[in-house]
Amino acid sequence: EYDIGADGCDGLLKWVQSKIPDYNVVGWKKDWNDGRAVNALIDAVCPGLMPGHAELNPENAVENCRAGIELAHTKLGIDPRVLPEEMAHPKVDKNAMQ
Repeated sequence: EYDIGADGCDGLLKWVQSKIPDYNVVGWKKDWNDGRAVNALIDAVCPGLMPGHAELNPENAVENCRAGIELAHTKLGIDPRVLPEEMAHPKVDKNAMQ
């Protein structure tokens, strides 16, 4: 269990960190830019859905983000809140990422 906190993101971030500790996610911006963390989180929540997340090439950030966003939508029913190009951008809006 995690306390969501007053701003709603502290508990969520701790939960994410517990699911994908190898990715050293410390915030809602740059840690998601190459798309690997979102794919790892999907695989952590639904094992086997994205088993190759560790082998994704960080230079293919937009494609990685697109794959993760599409998997989250089609397999987990999570509506997209951010475009792949936005997630891959260094100045991604942290509110869209939460």
